[in-house]
Parts: sequence; C-alpha cells; structure tokens
Amino acid sequence: MALILRALRHYADFAGRSRAAEIWSFQLGQLMVVAAVYVLFAVIVGFEWGAGTGTPVLAFQMLMALLVAFVIGTLIPLVAMQVRRFHDQAMSGWFLLLGLIPYLGPLILLFFLCRPGTKGANRYGPDPRDELTRW
Repeated sequence: MALILRALRHYADFAGRSRAAEIWSFQLGQLMVVAAVYVLFAVIVGFEWGAGTGTPVLAFQMLMALLVAFVIGTLIPLVAMQVRRFHDQAMSGWFLLLGLIPYLGPLILLFFLCRPGTKGANRYGPDPRDELTRW
C-alpha cells in the first residue's frame, strides 16, 4: 500500500527513480479497480435482465464513463513511474517510446521494466531501495 501511495504522491514527477515493486503494485491496484467495475457491471446487468427491464444501456454508459475517467486519471502517474523505472536502470525515460513498436514494443518494455535497477546512486538520483528502508 505504501508503494501505491508513493506513486500517487509523485503523481506527475518524472524525475528520480522508482523500484519495480512500485510499478507492479500500482498496476495491480489498477487491475483490481477495473475488475471491481466489471463485476459491478455484471451484477447490474443481472438485476436488469432478471427484472425484465431490458438492456442496461444507462448502467453500462455510467460505468464505462467512470472507468475511462479512472484510466485517464491514472495514466500520468503510470507513465511517470515507467520513466522513473528507466531512470532506476540509468537509462533515459525516452526509452519508454520503445513500447510504441508494433507487436514487439510491449514485450521490450516489459523486459526493461522487470530488469533490476542499478545499485547505489546514479545520475537520476539515490537508490529507491534505500529510500523505502528509511520510512
């Protein structure tokens, strides 16, 4: 939970470094929220169809609007964390653009996001593992 809160505190902070655990815990939190919205939609659809009121178009539109707002709201911290993750490996954040290569890009990005960071301070800042042990 501390890692997710750290990501939100550094909402649009593209400077510094981030641990792999920070980005994966944030992504897990995003996945849980999206899954909860889909479960809520399935429950509403079940009640709508069971009651015989027809198609649940309004419920779908409201939940999708909520989901789109959530995804847009969490996009900036996600990109910022990915840039900081590259910084943790002493690489430029511009390497994030590798993810735009069709088909292979996401796999290349996944490889780099899973690599361990450099130990100790680098040109992008102090080691984030040291920062978490100070809490």
